[in-house]
Amino acid sequence: MSIRASEQADRQAHAGSPRHADTSSTRRTRSLKGWGDQLSRFGDTTEHRWGNSKSLISTVTGVSELRPHPTAEYTPDGLKGVDLVLLKLDQPVANQPLPLGEESPAIGTPLRLPGWGFTSYDERIEPERLQEITLPLTQAHEHILEMINADRGINAGDSGGPAVAATPDGWSLIGVTTGLGVDESGARVSGYVNVTQFLDWIRQTIG
Repeated sequence: MSIRASEQADRQAHAGSPRHADTSSTRRTRSLKGWGDQLSRFGDTTEHRWGNSKSLISTVTGVSELRPHPTAEYTPDGLKGVDLVLLKLDQPVANQPLPLGEESPAIGTPLRLPGWGFTSYDERIEPERLQEITLPLTQAHEHILEMINADRGINAGDSGGPAVAATPDGWSLIGVTTGLGVDESGARVSGYVNVTQFLDWIRQTIG
């Protein structure tokens, strides 16, 4: 199964420069009740290397099954509970998943945020290649990780994208996009579910 979080907002920008990552992103093509149709995209549009792993040409698949976290409830009024869903793909993919992080990152840890979100704050411009930015972890509370930056962050279309951290053995998955916003100072807030807090549920569910 693949891991994703729901798309919660549609108005900030993913301001990263074009880079390459082996990751998945999921877009919801209908809305809320029943989640509607799903598509998952893996990799980039070209063959390349990222870190010490090789990514294949981008693959798009459908989703045959959804397993929301037991506390998750998505209503027209918003989310209640943990914004985390496991997806069962409708076909095998050649792309290799990143390992799950085992520990929550410390404040200040650089996290790499790849995504397919819009590349402008003012226009709905979709990228032709996977984008990414690296931001330090600013704060963590409950099960949410937040990166706060004056003018850079995730955007609509980045839903389901990962936050990854470098380890001595390579990259590991630390978080999954859950929402974005602006704080009282006007800085951009990129929010991610901390997947390291849900390892038991993830592993029990995927069996």
